[in-house]
Amino acid sequence: MCFSNINLVENKGTIKDVTENKVLTNRSCSDEVHLQTLIVGISGKGLKGYVRALFDTGSQNTYISKYAAKMLKLENLRTEKIKHGLFGGVEMTGNYNRYRLSLSSLDNKFDCQIEALDQTKICSSLPMIKNEKCIKVLESKGINISGVRQHGDHCLFEENPEEIHLLLGAALLRVCLLKESNIFRNMR
Repeated sequence: MCFSNINLVENKGTIKDVTENKVLTNRSCSDEVHLQTLIVGISGKGLKGYVRALFDTGSQNTYISKYAAKMLKLENLRTEKIKHGLFGGVEMTGNYNRYRLSLSSLDNKFDCQIEALDQTKICSSLPMIKNEKCIKVLESKGINISGVRQHGDHCLFEENPEEIHLLLGAALLRVCLLKESNIFRNMR
């Protein structure tokens, strides 16, 4: 999870130096780094929408943006107090609303009920793959880029279509993989 309001370093010059070095380092490798994102259908109370989701195996919980929860008029199941352990050993405690919603693939072949905690902002906007040559290479290897060719322009967003409004944590990723994998069907 991204917490942009945390100021761990008081010396502003140090932060600037680190940022500049990071940018220079990244530029030597690639212009963009693409994380594991996909477009999924989510629904609640009869309303349905599409959002960009991010897989985060470092998170135990699944999170939905407060914006998406409000747009879908999701019902708050309860409020929970949770302590997050963040990078660098930082710990933050906060109150989070828990919602139940339906999650589905774009072709509706996969769907399940999930619970998610709310978060004002999941993280900064993440770029979608736009390079046609790259997309064709991935597709030739059997890798389908979810939503790049369909539904990408129909996603819920506040300011930018590259926003992430759903973070899929490790526990949910496990459920999704087990549900779709024939190898593990007999192990449940």
